[in-house]
Amino acid sequence: MIDSIFNFSSVPVTTNISPHTEPLGDYARLNKLIYHIETDDYFRFLSTLLGFVEETLADGNHGQDDLSIQLEAIRATRKDLAYLNDHYRITSRP
Repeated sequence: MIDSIFNFSSVPVTTNISPHTEPLGDYARLNKLIYHIETDDYFRFLSTLLGFVEETLADGNHGQDDLSIQLEAIRATRKDLAYLNDHYRITSRP
């Protein structure tokens, strides 16, 4: 796995997901996702991530490492969104 700015080692990890039901990399990623959901900032996080991908690609001055980081971020985000679709429902705020 490529180390990227999207790895939040300072984010507290919750224990909502069992490491026995998810691959180890997915376990850590999903715990971070749950943290963002519980702190009500997932959409801000997602917007920031997409903005980073957009800026990097629009720059046009990027190497293979930059593209690998972007692809990994997109793949992880797609997994996160699939997980959210399977386990959550978006409702409007009162």
